[in-house]
Formats: sequence, structure tokens, C-alpha cells
Amino acid sequence: GLVRDGFRVTIETNATLAPDFDRYRAYGEVVFAMAVKLANSGEPVERRIVDSAIVQLATRGRDSFFKFTVDPADATAAEEIEAIREGYGNDVYCMPLGCDEETLRRNAPGVVELCMKRGYIYSDRLHVRLWNREEGR
Repeated sequence: GLVRDGFRVTIETNATLAPDFDRYRAYGEVVFAMAVKLANSGEPVERRIVDSAIVQLATRGRDSFFKFTVDPADATAAEEIEAIREGYGNDVYCMPLGCDEETLRRNAPGVVELCMKRGYIYSDRLHVRLWNREEGR
């Protein structure tokens, strides 16, 4: 497969399920982008945070990282991110909440500030900046 052929494979997941790393050893060479949903998603915590899956993905995947969509107006986001990533050395990427250029422009500075303050990595939403709300791209 791709991993065996030397390709870097990244799988984005909401980190609520983990593959069977023992049965399928190639998953240990896969990078997992753990896009754990924050409370601002409206999902109940038991559907967003599955500790058993996070520990597997964070510790057994290669260079796996956390990725959060952040609303800078949410005063609890930083503490929530810290609680989720506590005990893990994985990188943390944060991107601004927004599905259109105007909202991204408004939210980006607050997310950049959070990243600089906490040592996170800022990730933009380039597809939104390029195509705004266009479908089919």
C-alpha cells in the first residue's frame, strides 16, 4: 500500500474511533489529524470526546496531531483544548471558525493570538478563502 511504498499518509478523524493498531500494523505509520470537536460544535461531550480513541490515535499513530476549529469569542475554548490535549506531546493546530471569507477575516486574529500565547500552530482555511461558499470545488 501507500505506507509500504514510502508515502506519508494522513487521515483526518474526529478521534471518536481508533483502528485496531495491533491487527493492522500499517496504521502505526499513518499520521492522524485528530479534529476533536469543541463544545461550540453543539455535540454532547460523550459524542465528541472518547478518551480511549484519543489515547490510541495520539500515541500509536506517527506524528499524529490535534486540530481544533476555534471560535475566538468562546472564552472556554483554550481551557477545553488544554484539557483534551493534557498529557500528550502532540502538536496542536487551530483554525478559525468560519465558512465564508468575512467570518474568517473576523475570527483569524483571535485564533492567531491564541496560538502565539499557547504555542499552538495556526492553520488557515484556504479552501474558504479561495472559493468562499462555492459548492463542488
